[in-house]
Amino acid sequence: MTLHPIPIAMVLLLFGLMAIPPMLAFMKEKRMGLAAFMLLTVVGFVFAAYVAVHVPAGNS
Repeated sequence: MTLHPIPIAMVLLLFGLMAIPPMLAFMKEKRMGLAAFMLLTVVGFVFAAYVAVHVPAGNS
């Protein structure tokens, strides 16, 4: 059974959006290492959403 790519991408984007407030809080506290990690998390989730939409699903 294959998963539909659009709902998967929407969930991944939602997770990416949920990582933005902690990132901003870390920046406000001048904890730039943790803020950079949260930025990488956001970028990773957005990239995964892009891949989920554009790569065809397998049938395995």
